Amino acid sequence: MSRASPTPRRAGLSVPVGKVALAVAIGSMTLLFAALASAYVVRMGLGSWTSIRLIGFPVVWLSTLALATASMLLVFARRRVLHEELGAARKALWAAGGAGCLFVLGQVFLWIQLQGLGFVVATNPASSFFYLITAIHGVHVLAGLVALFWTSARLDRGAVPVEVTGLYWHFLLAVWLGFFGLMLVT
Repeated sequence: MSRASPTPRRAGLSVPVGKVALAVAIGSMTLLFAALASAYVVRMGLGSWTSIRLIGFPVVWLSTLALATASMLLVFARRRVLHEELGAARKALWAAGGAGCLFVLGQVFLWIQLQGLGFVVATNPASSFFYLITAIHGVHVLAGLVALFWTSARLDRGAVPVEVTGLYWHFLLAVWLGFFGLMLVT
């Protein structure tokens, strides 16, 4: 089974354009999430801070598992593309998309639970930061879902699109684990 056209490259670049674009995007997103983490820590020290104890909410753990599963499925999908098993790769991408959807639904369910307990955006600075951070991360996950389904439709372009999409999802997992860890210890 032969692949269609090679991965697009610009003259003079030895790295595929998609990887360069992803590096730039991840760089800017890292700055955004680092600024949020910094503001979170600084604001936490200024008083009137009542942390949300996420450890007692099973949906947080389950949605974290769903995000990790999506990331692992993308590793599997890339391997399947490298072995030219496009059907298996497509199934893995769709399963990763399903896991990503479960993550988003888990976050929405968590928001509903927290609001039912009286933790709304305006309750205190900790809940405001929680909703802001999870909303921004959620928007990035939704963008990742679009990328997943777009990549699934273009598997004939080789492993690079799957690799780029996978790297993006690994980044989303790392960001989530960082913020989840920060919220657990504060």
